[in-house]
Amino acid sequence: MDTKSPEFKQERQRLIRAVFNAVSHDLKTPFVSIIGSLEIMERMKETLSTEDRDTLIHTALIEARKIDGVIADMLDKARPK
Repeated sequence: MDTKSPEFKQERQRLIRAVFNAVSHDLKTPFVSIIGSLEIMERMKETLSTEDRDTLIHTALIEARKIDGVIADMLDKARPK
C-alpha cells in the first residue's frame, strides 16, 4: 500500500484513534477508582473505620499498580526491537 495514498492515511488515523481509545480506557478506569477511594477517605475521614480506610487504600493501590502496568506495557511496546 502506498504510504501517501488517502486510504493509507485514513487507515493510519483509524488505528491511531483505536490505540488512543484503548489506552485512554485502560488508564481512566483505574484513575476513577483511585479518585473515588481518596474522595471517600477525605470526606469521611472522621467516621471511617480502620477496616474501611484500609480497604480504600488497598483499592487505590491495586488500581495504581494497574496504571503502572499499562504504562510499562506501552513503553515496552514503543521500545525499538
